[in-house]
Amino acid sequence: MSCYESLKADFELARSHHVPLLGNTHSIQLTRPDMGASNYETHIAWYTRRSLSNPADVLNAIRGLMRSMATKKNAWHQFWGIPITPTDFLKDFERQRVMIAQQIGITFTYGLCWHVNPDDSPTPIIKRRPGFPSWSWVGWIAAVQGPPVDSLEHDFDLNKSYEYFVQKTDGSREILSEDLAVQLFQNLHDVAANYTYILYFTRDVLALRLTYFKDGIDCADNHGLWTHDKTTQSNYAAKVVVGDQNEHYWPLLLTPHVQENDEIHLYLCDGAVECVVLSEAWGLVIYTRNGVSERIGLIRFESKDVRAWRPKGGSLHLRDYFPYSSREILLG
Repeated sequence: MSCYESLKADFELARSHHVPLLGNTHSIQLTRPDMGASNYETHIAWYTRRSLSNPADVLNAIRGLMRSMATKKNAWHQFWGIPITPTDFLKDFERQRVMIAQQIGITFTYGLCWHVNPDDSPTPIIKRRPGFPSWSWVGWIAAVQGPPVDSLEHDFDLNKSYEYFVQKTDGSREILSEDLAVQLFQNLHDVAANYTYILYFTRDVLALRLTYFKDGIDCADNHGLWTHDKTTQSNYAAKVVVGDQNEHYWPLLLTPHVQENDEIHLYLCDGAVECVVLSEAWGLVIYTRNGVSERIGLIRFESKDVRAWRPKGGSLHLRDYFPYSSREILLG
């Protein structure tokens, strides 16, 4: 199916089957034949399950929808498919009087916490899409879904900065804002040619040690995932012995398909693995080459496994068990 055919089908079906694309705060409608009320994350989860005749058309195929969303009264904007206009957290932001710049950073951070759903992906081997960023779902030929969100207070420290900068082709940087996202999306006078998709930001980075599980371990409980018929499995996890020889695991949700002879497999099994602290709840495992990092997977910091043993008066937050330091990150 071409990108034009895909858009045409979406709009034609939307005439008889309407669900909100972004919940109740926006008026754009499109079809979701298998679900009721929806939002942007669930629409992307559905859309990325589809197979396009030209995989590079992934952004163009929904560009018309995004353009409509950006021109409505309650405009909504994105950068490489990741939202920067507050949606899910809007009421919390208003209640806690969070500054606009902080709202954008938190919203974008939440948008980075997607993960791959291999069972529903159009191909069994998850690979990068050339020319697209690894930090966005558009950079992978895979079905994806967003993370469950507990609350603004639980997932984010409002005293911290969540700023992101976009690296330009001349090496300079510009802060990621709604205005910049609009300029790059509209691309008047080919302004986008002056920018790369590389993000620059400063965060704490954990030095993890992962254990390889050839037969896999269940990670649905830890990540609060909703799945279809198959149990979500992970082959890599951070392992900690706490208390009286009690073991606990934090599974890694891999983004790419990794085999035992791959370079990424050796990296994950040998020595310290870099994990960027995106928020209080989520970390992004990265692999750095030539100064630029790429996304490898997502990990939840605080276990939600009700069967887990917890030390008396303690926690099972991953940051309590591995060293970390503040670092500048270039994420491509």
